[in-house]
Amino acid sequence: MQISPSEHSRGLADAPLVLEEYGDFECPFCKQAYPVLQTLLAGQTQFVRFIYRH
Repeated sequence: MQISPSEHSRGLADAPLVLEEYGDFECPFCKQAYPVLQTLLAGQTQFVRFIYRH
């Protein structure tokens, strides 16, 4: 899938790993995943690009 510059993302555009989350702001499971993703992505923005899609 193409990634546009306007995507909600963190990390370098040319990071070797792209992690996409398809989530819902009202989903309790997405809410539980948020702290795990924050921990996973902390300090890894040069290696991982995170893209959130609603």
